[in-house]
Amino acid sequence: YIVSIGLVESLVRRIDQVHESIENETSLVLSLLASLGLLTKLVEICPAGPDITKFMLTVQTTELFGTISLLYAAVVPIGESIPPRTTSLAAATFNLLVTFANLNVEAFQAVLIKQNLSLKFLDVISILLQYCVPKADVKSETQTVIIDLIATLGFFCANNKINQDLLTSDQYMYVIKNFAKLPKQFDVITYPTLVTIIHDNPSARVVVGRDFNV
Repeated sequence: YIVSIGLVESLVRRIDQVHESIENETSLVLSLLASLGLLTKLVEICPAGPDITKFMLTVQTTELFGTISLLYAAVVPIGESIPPRTTSLAAATFNLLVTFANLNVEAFQAVLIKQNLSLKFLDVISILLQYCVPKADVKSETQTVIIDLIATLGFFCANNKINQDLLTSDQYMYVIKNFAKLPKQFDVITYPTLVTIIHDNPSARVVVGRDFNV
């Protein structure tokens, strides 16, 4: 019913309206967080199996609810000093992404196979890691961002050589170097993601091996 009345598309239209930093727009941030929270809950209750509700189709046609473009618009212009409201937005967005990827990794990867979208995705991740990793020891929302971000990368690379090669290319190999700077408490999420990055991929294994004992 929620899909058929167009509620999901209505929420996505609001997300798609963001084309710049939202840091000074308190009411907009609260609205976006509420929308992302509702979408995350819909993903959580979505039944597995055939897409009888057309929810999966909606997620793919809206390019993951427009979340990659949202993050790109909100994060990239700011650079490596991410302010609090933008951090909250990133935390909510990556929670939604990892929840959906956990539900259907094939659908998740199918959206990100578009090169412009996957490059935006990795650009955002690169900037967020540059900001969050030095603060990883401090218990805050940045830790939540790091955990869900790394898990999302794991789903991005799982059994997908194209994405493995992209992440370990010269353009993005410093993402792996940022993993190496994280405190040991993050090993429980970092190591499984590293496995998905190097699985059945000798060249990716070489790149990861420069910073980790594979």
